Amino acid sequence: MSVVPAGRQDLEAVVALLADCGLPTEDVHQHLDDFVLEREGEAVRAVAGLEVHGDCALLRSVAVADARVLGVRQVFLLTTNAEEYFAKLGFHPVRRDAVPGEIRATREFGKLCPQSAAVLVRELQRAD
Repeated sequence: MSVVPAGRQDLEAVVALLADCGLPTEDVHQHLDDFVLEREGEAVRAVAGLEVHGDCALLRSVAVADARVLGVRQVFLLTTNAEEYFAKLGFHPVRRDAVPGEIRATREFGKLCPQSAAVLVRELQRAD
């Protein structure tokens, strides 16, 4: 996977991903130069965009391709200061020892994030 600036050739994929996530798409074409994408091969898996106005910007959109399509049933995250924010998005706290070994074995979980970080999980519905 790689993060790259969005180009005009990416407009259709960006709009489709934003629409799938219920985000506004009407004027994305006007701000596409300030969007970045994460690709897996040719597929756009994530997008983030700004609307820049001089020395300030509006965070327009952050969208990730639906993890359910990839067979993901649980999404975990670590945070030191955003528990309340992620709770509003359906995440709830989980004990560190209840996290699957594959997640505990990641560098983020084991070394990069402090042990004091809260561990949150969101259960996903299966995609049919």
